[in-house]
Amino acid sequence: MSEEIYLLEIENIKFEEKFKPEVYTCSEGHATQGYGTKLPLTQYEQGKVKNLKKWTKEESEFLLEYRLRIASRAIRSAKPIVEKLDETRQRVIFHMCYQMGVPGVVLFKLMWKALEAGNYAIAADEMKDSKWFYQTPARAKRLINRMLDGLN
Repeated sequence: MSEEIYLLEIENIKFEEKFKPEVYTCSEGHATQGYGTKLPLTQYEQGKVKNLKKWTKEESEFLLEYRLRIASRAIRSAKPIVEKLDETRQRVIFHMCYQMGVPGVVLFKLMWKALEAGNYAIAADEMKDSKWFYQTPARAKRLINRMLDGLN
């Protein structure tokens, strides 16, 4: 499958992340900006930095695409099964990687086992059985439904 499949997920990520030009604190307590880009600031630094430059949509879109491209390559390298999934399920995995990072998605061990077996219902159940599901339930449910039905 084409490496550019990840590009098809950009609009879904934009919908979920919502553009924020200024620095804000995400639900996990991290300084974040643009389309959910975590900034490398400690909590101490976050409190000291008041006037960081606002990002434009163009800057944020560039970073979104760059981060998603890197994440899609990394997860395909870490989990070769991704290449065997249909487009929708690849996009779900790429979306998850954008949101929580490749290391976080790799930890869904039973989801990966289910995907290897082609059992999307169990994969979806394993997605529900996670801290991620309780942190962002509406977003997680949308991704779980796509994993289940294979529809974008």
